[in-house]
Amino acid sequence: MKISDLSAQIVALAAGRGAERFTAGSVPPETASSLLSPERLGDLLAHPLVRYPQVRVASSGKPVPSSEYVESRRIGTQWIQDGIDARCVARWLTRGATITLDSLEYLSDPIREICGHLSDELGMQATATAYVTPPGRQGLSPHTDEEDVFVLQTFGTKRWTVDNDQRQEIATASGFPFNEQMKQVRPRVLSAGNMFFMPAGTPHVATTQENLSIHITFSVERPRVRHILDDAVNRVVSDIPDLRKLQSWGTEQPDVSAFLGALELELTKPQPYKVPHVLHHLPFTSWANLYNERNRIRLKEDATVTKTEDGFSFSFEEFTVKVNSAVGTQLERLELERWVTFSSGIDNELKEVLFHLAGRNVVEVGALTSK
Repeated sequence: MKISDLSAQIVALAAGRGAERFTAGSVPPETASSLLSPERLGDLLAHPLVRYPQVRVASSGKPVPSSEYVESRRIGTQWIQDGIDARCVARWLTRGATITLDSLEYLSDPIREICGHLSDELGMQATATAYVTPPGRQGLSPHTDEEDVFVLQTFGTKRWTVDNDQRQEIATASGFPFNEQMKQVRPRVLSAGNMFFMPAGTPHVATTQENLSIHITFSVERPRVRHILDDAVNRVVSDIPDLRKLQSWGTEQPDVSAFLGALELELTKPQPYKVPHVLHHLPFTSWANLYNERNRIRLKEDATVTKTEDGFSFSFEEFTVKVNSAVGTQLERLELERWVTFSSGIDNELKEVLFHLAGRNVVEVGALTSK
């Protein structure tokens, strides 16, 4: 499917916009995955020009301080302090955090084309945001958005509860209680290629299943009454020059010289030279390969294996993981053989452990082509 055709399919969902109703649709899975796969996500997070707050991390519904995943980086002849450390972002994913990547239209030509089509058809600016959630986690707490949103699942699956009957006419981006009425709503599971339109103010919450989940939200803000009033006031002001006159601040004036002196002092401080590191071993490709039918797992770091009463303990250089007997037997085999091939997929318990180990860079998951 061409991107223009995908754009048309997404725009077609806007039929629900006038009726203020949830509307669903679908496109071929491979078309959706081509927009944003785990591998492509890793490339974007490692892009030297991607910075905070374009990338944000949230854990248990609360923002993670940016200091936990940003780094100093040299751009041209200047140093910036808010570059994204993709390895730290991957580490937070292994801890159950949700990753948000804003303004995808600046990073992807196909997504920019879709946003442009939406903007032209709806007469309002469209933007795109990616949400990445690890297996078995709730992305964000139940909430509402102040924009109309078009959601497209590009990888994995996600279970959505969308309560159109409690939609707010005065839409705000805020939390919403998971009340008894919302609990009665039948959830729907989105897989790659599934999409829906949800009008502004609709309560919703989403949870991943056994897979890593990636979806793109195309957001379109509606004009509000206050915007119309602003335009009207601006037109009046443009016709009456006296309304544009400056008003006095009063008798106290800011000490501009002191401010400039402090600023000059800060700018002349010597800056230590820092050698930028090269990004290696990001886990996104391994995470994508976990969901293939045939896999080859490579152990990259030795572990001390200890048999316990209820399973196994595997101690690596920086951390220890405890697993049950079934999973431990498989990992013990990996410790002995270094390479293990799975020809009929990986069960969910082992998959969850391997997701964590790949994120900590001690295993690598390769895909085997089917014979």
